[in-house]
Amino acid sequence: MDMWLHFDKFGVLDHALRHLDRELDDLICEPQLVIGPASPTEQAVGKDGIRRFSRYKFVILLLGQTRISVFSCEWDFVKCIVSNADAFDFRYKDITGLRMRQLHEAPQGGRLVITDDHGKEMEVRFAKVFEMIIAGTDRIAVTIDVQAQNAGAGLQPTGATATERLVRRQLDDAA
Repeated sequence: MDMWLHFDKFGVLDHALRHLDRELDDLICEPQLVIGPASPTEQAVGKDGIRRFSRYKFVILLLGQTRISVFSCEWDFVKCIVSNADAFDFRYKDITGLRMRQLHEAPQGGRLVITDDHGKEMEVRFAKVFEMIIAGTDRIAVTIDVQAQNAGAGLQPTGATATERLVRRQLDDAA
């Protein structure tokens, strides 16, 4: 499953590059991908203790010299369908906040619906969210950790830490 998801990421990246009309040669580094569960989703915990989902939220950041392009979508792993796609460009100086927020309760209006093997909804709380605030009003957010049943289960790599580090470096260079 991990290998399939790995290849699916390349397909979504290709879709993002075409949608944003960007070339890899225009970028200052490799595209940055932050991934987490989409809502609603089903989950399964493998024998390796890793929690996997049927639907994911992908945020792909394409870092250029003066601007950043973002493609956000939901990926249905089972049906191989991209949905809820959104794409936009902005300058680094338009980023007013970048954070990895540790949460104890789901934010007001935010909810992650996960179903168990029998289709029943499970109680889930966000544990950690990657957020980028643009021009004070727009917000890019990806859940990168959850607390649910099977509390000892981990998530697949999210890419959030590396993305945060690279975006912060670009913000420093643009200042």
